[in-house]
Amino acid sequence: MPYVWMTVALVLIVVAVMVAVGRGSAASEVVPDRRAADLPLDRPIVAADINALRLPQALRGYRMDDVDDVLDRLAEQLGQRDEQIAALQRRSAGGPM
Repeated sequence: MPYVWMTVALVLIVVAVMVAVGRGSAASEVVPDRRAADLPLDRPIVAADINALRLPQALRGYRMDDVDDVLDRLAEQLGQRDEQIAALQRRSAGGPM
């Protein structure tokens, strides 16, 4: 009889774990409920923004989507600044813009 109760308890634990991780029902698509990082959206990112940036941590370090968002924005803005610098250098050298 104790084996029956242990088996029932084990089955209940396994079912509870499966439901907790989403295998007991159809999981809905994850929708972010917050901005990935506290970076300004209304102006270009400056060095002080990066120095003050604190990314939220997850169970095993930083959340990859947060880090990816920050790096994508930085790469985009650095590319824009590189283009502006090149245009200014061409203009100062007397070349066409």
